[in-house]
Amino acid sequence: MGERDSYAPGIFCWADLGTTDADAAKAFYSAVFGWQAVDAPAGDAGTYTTFKLDGRDVAALYEMGEEERGSLTPHWSSYVAVEDVDALAPRVLELGGEVLAHPFDVMTAGRMAALRDPTGATLHLWQAREQVGARRVNDPGCMVWNELATPDPARARDFFRELLGW
Repeated sequence: MGERDSYAPGIFCWADLGTTDADAAKAFYSAVFGWQAVDAPAGDAGTYTTFKLDGRDVAALYEMGEEERGSLTPHWSSYVAVEDVDALAPRVLELGGEVLAHPFDVMTAGRMAALRDPTGATLHLWQAREQVGARRVNDPGCMVWNELATPDPARARDFFRELLGW
């Protein structure tokens, strides 16, 4: 199995779904992949649901708030492991990207930021504390691939090479 207890910087480590109907999404993904949905309080953000497969974290979902619903449709977000999210946020700007959510603590789980690359793609940076990310990957029903569709592959490549060492 693709069990993980840590991620090297620059590796995709997590995915979560922002949805407008958490109950329907939980039912759908549980039926399709056999995931178990485990709800946890997330302070002012409401509930964060972690999906587990054979007892190991594989992905998550949350119900989008009104502000997010006004600007986004339901979507999956990809997270990349980093050593220091605070050090990378200014670098995003230097490289021509945009910081959508400046670094903030996600309770005791970790620290994150959201960015938009110069070609318009969004990505989340994740500095782990108690939550390293998916504890199981590269198996059926688990995260196996992350891909960027962009109108300017060379510009995106250069941005992420400089930011994350890809």
